[in-house]
Parts: sequence; structure tokens; C-alpha cells
Amino acid sequence: MRFEAAHVRHIRLIDADLRERDREELAAAWGKPEAAMLQCLTSSFYARTAFVGFEPLAMYGLAPMSMLAGHARAWCFGTAAIDRHPFAFARASRLALYALFGHCSLMTNIVEKSDRAAIRWVEWLGGSLMTDREFLYGGKTFQQFVIAGGLAKCQRG
Repeated sequence: MRFEAAHVRHIRLIDADLRERDREELAAAWGKPEAAMLQCLTSSFYARTAFVGFEPLAMYGLAPMSMLAGHARAWCFGTAAIDRHPFAFARASRLALYALFGHCSLMTNIVEKSDRAAIRWVEWLGGSLMTDREFLYGGKTFQQFVIAGGLAKCQRG
């Protein structure tokens, strides 16, 4: 397993193996997956792509929300390799979470409310769903989650 600084060229790799349920979720909330990935990548102060062998598992990162408060918007675009290599993804997730908390103390975003696997993953990472924060995009209901840890403030770089 390896982590690389996320690059625009990784978008094509992720999109080529994007899971169908993720593609549908992205279409509802963002439109085209490539556009969503580019927007997240270019607005982020920290972004990485995790690989197992030569297969990309996921591209993820942090975009600023409140640098003074130490809050960031976390994002992750996963591939079908997650399903092919679940233990590698679990390990990569823990390592990535540790690195992300080096840059902020609280992460948030939204997850599709009916995506049980994604919700279990957020909860496994120590996240909590905010039951009073639901949003409707493209006919799908999304719920805000928060993952908090450490006392570090967000840092660029």
C-alpha cells in the first residue's frame, strides 16, 4: 500500500473504477464525478491517493472551512478496489485518518442516508451522524457527519 499526493491525473484512474453507488451519489449531489473530484482537489489544502499495488483505492482530502477553529470538509472518492481489498482499505483508512488529524481537529461532510456501508465506515472511523442535519440533493437524502479528534488546529500543507 502506498499514498501519493493527489494529482489531477488520478481523477481519470478513480473515475474509471468508481463504484456505481458512488457514481449515483455524486451525480445527485454534484453532477459529473470528474467535476466533483476536480473541485474537491483544487479547493483542498491536503489531498492524497491511496493505492494497493497499482490499483487506486481512493482519493481523499481536506478543504478549508474554518482554519481558526480547526475544522475542515473531508472528502473521499472510492473505487471498486475497496470491495476487492477490504482489509487494505480499512488499514489505509486508519492511516489516512491519523494523517488528516495532523491538519485539523474536526472533519465534516455529508453521506447519503441510505448508504449503509458508507455510514458504517464513518462510524467505524469514530464519526457521528447529525440527525438534525439532512439535505435533499437530486432526489437523495444526505446526512451530515462529524469526525472529531485531537486538539490540533487546521494547518495548511
